[in-house]
Amino acid sequence: MKTDHLIIVAILIFIIILLLLLIKWNRKDQKEFIETMNKDIGKPENHPKDKI
Repeated sequence: MKTDHLIIVAILIFIIILLLLLIKWNRKDQKEFIETMNKDIGKPENHPKDKI
């Protein structure tokens, strides 16, 4: 019974660490995606002004 509790605790700790790493990697990927999208947008085209 005691070993069962140790195994369950070890598995829970592993799952928690895995979730934290996945969240960290996701935030990094999201930040890189946002930076890439901002670079791709660029400046708007210049149009000559219409004089009325």
